[in-house]
Amino acid sequence: MGAEILTKEKYRKMYNLAQKRSDGLRAMAENLITADKKIVIDIATTGNNTKEDEVYKLSVVDINGYVIFDSFFAPENDHNKFQIKMLSITENAPPLSDQLFKIDEILLSANTIIGFGLGKVMAFLRQSGCVWRTDYDFVNVQRTFEDHCDTKKAALNECAAYFGYELQDVKPYETVKKCNAVLHCYRKMIEEGWDIDIE
Repeated sequence: MGAEILTKEKYRKMYNLAQKRSDGLRAMAENLITADKKIVIDIATTGNNTKEDEVYKLSVVDINGYVIFDSFFAPENDHNKFQIKMLSITENAPPLSDQLFKIDEILLSANTIIGFGLGKVMAFLRQSGCVWRTDYDFVNVQRTFEDHCDTKKAALNECAAYFGYELQDVKPYETVKKCNAVLHCYRKMIEEGWDIDIE
């Protein structure tokens, strides 16, 4: 009986959240048609599988380095190794699904999304239920660096070091630090006239 009530409450909560997102996104649509903001985004995940693993940390900074969003999330599925190691920093965090409306608003307010390994980042966000328009410029700093330097599978700390930015011993969940490193690299690429990879 208790499980049945919990299930009904869960679905009622999901329905209300979906309704809130639908109403909010519709209200935002007209104002966001001319969005011209550039944002830098980074995530930390429970693993590398975009279908089975989850985002447990998300940070977004604007082109000036101002932190727009920075939050941990409590994983909603069972990830034993991760939970044993990271429970202390996620146990009081909300699930990502409770923050979707806020994340959608940030994504929809931009026209350029910048990141390192951006394809995987956006795949995780899509799997999490985030939405965005189809007319963005996606700037993959990793691919731009690899193309320019004729290398493969470059790490963020390598790219940062190339541009004189110290990024050592950064934890996976220190996503604001990684956003700032990506932003530094992007700015340097622009300053030096690199051909920026737009996806």
